Amino acid sequence: ALDMTVTGRAITSEEALQWGLVTKVVDDGEALNAAFELAKQIIKHPYSCMLADRRSMLNSMSATEKYAYAFELNSLSVLPDAIQGAAQFIKENKKEKSKI
Repeated sequence: ALDMTVTGRAITSEEALQWGLVTKVVDDGEALNAAFELAKQIIKHPYSCMLADRRSMLNSMSATEKYAYAFELNSLSVLPDAIQGAAQFIKENKKEKSKI
């Protein structure tokens, strides 16, 4: 990122991917379709849970490990949609019971 900042050089999508500036590269002309597909995946999950996860991720990016764990422990709560989301996750990911 410093390279881009100090030189003003444009980077390729592959460089952006390698540097972690983007998480996915799509073919030319496919960006809008890919964005809609991503949006469809995101809206399948309860909004309040997504916001809580986002807040946690953003907080932990600039925090020490100790502070990040403390933040998580202090923010633990059962959001109204969390139980529904957990039940849906279990339903969608149910596997055969272990024989152990």
